[in-house]
Amino acid sequence: MLFLDPIVWKGRNPAFEDYYQHFYLKNCRNETSFFEDPYNYAAITSAIATAVFPIHILAFYCILFKTPKTMDGIKKDLIVLHCWTFYCDNALNVLLIGYIFAPVFCGVPLGVLTYYGVPVVIIGYLGQIGVSGVGTSLVILFETRYTAVSPNSIFNKFPISKKLFLATNYIYTATFLIPAFYYWTPDDRQIEEKLNVLRVIPCPSPVFFEDQVVVGFPPDHTWIA
Repeated sequence: MLFLDPIVWKGRNPAFEDYYQHFYLKNCRNETSFFEDPYNYAAITSAIATAVFPIHILAFYCILFKTPKTMDGIKKDLIVLHCWTFYCDNALNVLLIGYIFAPVFCGVPLGVLTYYGVPVVIIGYLGQIGVSGVGTSLVILFETRYTAVSPNSIFNKFPISKKLFLATNYIYTATFLIPAFYYWTPDDRQIEEKLNVLRVIPCPSPVFFEDQVVVGFPPDHTWIA
């Protein structure tokens, strides 16, 4: 719902409701262009993800069945990298679809997970872990290549070090964002932070007034990117 009914505002901050009813509706244009419309943005990203899906399947096939024998040593790492790439592509373009209100640290997810009521903080985590997973798998791929061409590598001399290296990287991938949760704006502060955003963007897209919009809350309280 792009244009909120007054009933939706029950229990909200009166200042936020007053801004919407008496300033936004009177002074800001309610229509958006094709490129401004967040739902057009969501449709385009989903269409791109759909278009590249066959390419991902082809890539899986090539890695599994067409990898030369001389590359068998990194075949597993290639599969891991492509799995992360496949997940990241679909997480960002289908499951998450983050719409950002630049230049403010504020946005709204428009993807499938939002439709099913998944909390925004979980959606953000699932999206970011996809990006970090791609980075981690790239590091591991290059490490495997280095180990293959360097007999004196520490991973060749001490195989346990390779397992520790892999475990450390994947644990970091899964947990490095957890501290950010401590600085996530609590629900009771979201309206206040949204009012701060409106000082920078007086007439945002109508979707800004949806419940799912979240304002980040860095530790230094500087929410402008």
